[in-house]
This record gives sequence, structure tokens and C-alpha cells, in this order.
Amino acid sequence: MTCGKNLCLVLGIVLISACASSSDPAIDAEAAELGLEPVSGRGLGSVSVRSGVDFSRYARVKIEPLEVSFDDTPRSDPMHRRPGEYEFDEEEMDYFNERFVKAVSNVWLKRQGWELTEETGDDVVILQTRIEDLYLHASIKKHRVGPNHALAGETSRMIIHAQLVDGANGDTVMMSRTRKTTGDSTSSPGSMRMVTSVRYWADAHIAFEQWASSMARQFN
Repeated sequence: MTCGKNLCLVLGIVLISACASSSDPAIDAEAAELGLEPVSGRGLGSVSVRSGVDFSRYARVKIEPLEVSFDDTPRSDPMHRRPGEYEFDEEEMDYFNERFVKAVSNVWLKRQGWELTEETGDDVVILQTRIEDLYLHASIKKHRVGPNHALAGETSRMIIHAQLVDGANGDTVMMSRTRKTTGDSTSSPGSMRMVTSVRYWADAHIAFEQWASSMARQFN
């Protein structure tokens, strides 16, 4: 009997730990205030959805411009580059946003049949996204002076905080917060590749497609 109790206790701890690892208290509290309920989300972090929402009623998606903030963790940079060298200028920000819109809209058109729009209405869902703590592992500036042979597997990390809002009544119908990396985080030192702006934009596009696919699984 004692062994049985111990086994139940161990299983209970494991289950509690598993639930805690996929949950973010901050977003769970924010979601609860908006009337959302937490659900499990494969490939996502914390996910909450409005009870009874029918995503099939939407036919179009409006993707609002990204809000981006950067991780200011100090780097060990032998070239002593300024922090701005690891952040986007206006042109790069526009292109980052363009990669996001293209990746997400393409996936959701294929998976959900949702067409990209700039309008709102009964059949429109609005995507509002914050990219938080974006950390570039190498500068992607084309004009940088000095050695430009930075090698890396993983090229950046970020947190994607997203809300889907009903285009008719403004209610938030889904919220998620996901840690995401770009590039290959499993590559060995010998297989690392040079980081360029071209490579980074390609890595970001792939990561956004993966994220959009994970979100789409929640719609069904």
C-alpha cells in the first residue's frame, strides 16, 4: 500500500511539473482577465483560447505591424561594436516585419484558407504581435567594419507574444507566448555557418512559418 501511495505521489509531481513547464503565469493571468482559458499547445508555450470560439467563421486575417524589443544582455565582442549593431535600423525592421507577414499569411492561407486583408469585419481576425527580448547572436549589418566571418548555428532567440482579435467586436479570442529560436541550435562547432543578413532573414522566415503552423493547429 505504501508503494502505491508513493507511486501516486511521484506521478502527481510529474504531472504538476509538466503542466507548470508549459505555462507562463504572467500570460495566464492576462488571458484570464480577458476571459480566455488555458489549453495545451504543441509547439507553443502558454496558450489561452476563448471558450466556444469557432475559427472556421473567419475567412481573412489582418496582420498588424510587429512591435519589437531587444535583449540588452552584454556581449563579448572583440570588435567592441555598439549595441545598435545588434539591433535593427528602420530598413531592417521593415524587412523583418515583411518576412513575418509573408510567412504567417502564406501558412494560414494554405492551412485555413485565410486571405490577407487590411480591412476589418465579421469574417476578419486580427493578429497583434510583440517580439520581445530579441537577441541576435551576430551583427547582420552590411556596412560593419572588420572581420565579418561570424559563425553560428543558432542565429537569434526571441519571445513571440501574439493575440488574435475578432474583427467585429474586438474581443481577444486567442493569446500565446512562445520562445523561439532561428537557425540550427543543434549544430556542432564544425558545422556552424557564417552569419549574413541573407542567412538571417531566411532563418527568421523559417522560424515564423514553424510558429504559424503551430498556431494553426490550435484553430482546429
